[in-house]
Amino acid sequence: MPSLPVTQLCVLSGAVGLLSHILFFIRGHRDKQALRIIIAHALAFVAVCTTSVSRVGLWWGMLTSWAAIASYVAALFASIVAYRVFFHRLSRFPGPLAAKITRFYTTYLAQRGPLHLEQAKLFDKYGDIVRIGAS
Repeated sequence: MPSLPVTQLCVLSGAVGLLSHILFFIRGHRDKQALRIIIAHALAFVAVCTTSVSRVGLWWGMLTSWAAIASYVAALFASIVAYRVFFHRLSRFPGPLAAKITRFYTTYLAQRGPLHLEQAKLFDKYGDIVRIGAS
């Protein structure tokens, strides 16, 4: 049985995911910092796994650390989606829900046919102003 309160750890990890979006990711573009962000998250994952395994053993340590990481990621992405759909300054513009949530929607449209024709279909459906990507 683990000695760490897993439920509290997951709640704390979720709060850190929410706060990381509100305090860091929501402010400006992070495209140029992507490698540093990935490295920081990888190092944090290794630190959480190492700490958990050293405290409660391999099985419970890995289970606990994966639960914490999953809570962090779920809260982070839930916060991103909620912000883009409801609170972003472009949220009032019409367009497909997938376009509000992810930048991959334009890639999806390009796979269906010539992008300008797919965008023309969106203009026909939604009007003169259409949100076709997350920002």
